Amino acid sequence: MIVSFYKRYIGINRRKVQKRGIDIFLYSFNNLSVPLFNFILSAILIKRISISFWGEFAAISLIVNFAVMIIGWGNKEFLLKEFSKNPSQISVHWQMSLIQRFIILLAVTCSFCFIFHYSFFKMLVILFLIVSSFLYKSLDVLVLFTKKFSFTFILEMIGYLMISVYTLFYSSEKITVDSLILLISLIMIFKFVVGIWYFHRDIFPVITGRSFFIKNTLFLALPFFLPGLTGFIQSKMDLYCVTYFLSKDQVGEYQIYMSLLSIPTILAAYVIMPFVKSLYRMSIESIKTVEMKLALVAAICSIPMMLCIMIIIQYYYSFHFSWEMYALGYIQMLPLFMYIIKIHLLFKFDKQKLVIWISIFTALVNFTGSIIFIPYWGIKGAIMASAITQWVTLLLFSKLTDRYIRAIK
Repeated sequence: MIVSFYKRYIGINRRKVQKRGIDIFLYSFNNLSVPLFNFILSAILIKRISISFWGEFAAISLIVNFAVMIIGWGNKEFLLKEFSKNPSQISVHWQMSLIQRFIILLAVTCSFCFIFHYSFFKMLVILFLIVSSFLYKSLDVLVLFTKKFSFTFILEMIGYLMISVYTLFYSSEKITVDSLILLISLIMIFKFVVGIWYFHRDIFPVITGRSFFIKNTLFLALPFFLPGLTGFIQSKMDLYCVTYFLSKDQVGEYQIYMSLLSIPTILAAYVIMPFVKSLYRMSIESIKTVEMKLALVAAICSIPMMLCIMIIIQYYYSFHFSWEMYALGYIQMLPLFMYIIKIHLLFKFDKQKLVIWISIFTALVNFTGSIIFIPYWGIKGAIMASAITQWVTLLLFSKLTDRYIRAIK
């Protein structure tokens, strides 16, 4: 299907299609490996310890992921553009971005200490995880630019194997949330050191003195950071509200459910990503045809996907949801398949700011719905708020794209 799409709309030869197909697979797998491994890890911890243990770990992970996303400051997208413009200056741009983002790291860690009131040791291990994640994720742009996906695949598998051995064979009575966070942090540092060695030709020699600040990369990366921030908040708002209102057990159950729901939509996003450049060149009629086909495939394929999710939750995790939860999950899943191309269509019209404003508005919709529904209906209220948000997002993107298409005609 992907190959025929390329041949029909792009017209590149089979060898290039196959090479790109391998890149797509490895890139998609590297990104999907996190939710897939979380799926395995959550099952191990729930069966060996408890659902509340996973709920506590998932709540901390939400905080850490938000902190790391802020510290990232859109560096990946910004640096990809800079690397493409001037490949001979990769080391300079990468080091400038890393050093300047240490300022944000310091601000985030200080804020974290004031906002949260964990024990001293737990605070240290969480901050260690934030720092180690920041360092390791700084290598993502080098992986993307050089397309060394096989290297990161091996590195990720080593990390997952270490965590699996620890959670499977270490005494369950001695495993704590703190020890698990500490292990993950140490593995992150290990992967960062190996990555620095692997990419040393790209990121060395080290620049010195004022060279780190000859360009304000934080300001220049801001337009790349804001869409990611608003999108992250919009998509995770219900999870943060669940963490605030509900028990650790319910947080664990909802996090597992939403992680399973996200896998098909994440996969769709990564499959479409390699075609983005071609979408910008295609006619409006061709784009609408692709849009309709994708929506039809999503409507049909989401049914067996939801059945698989139901089987996994009932027989793999051994907890149960009502049929309304699965119906709401299906309703929540559909819109992203329908508006993902509309977002790129707005980019085609140079309307990036509108995408940011829509994300901000729908984040508020999600927040409002969550604080209204969750106290009354619990987990079901959270998925209701998420489903409403997704359909409001689709409605807004549809209205805007239709308006600009009519203006062109």
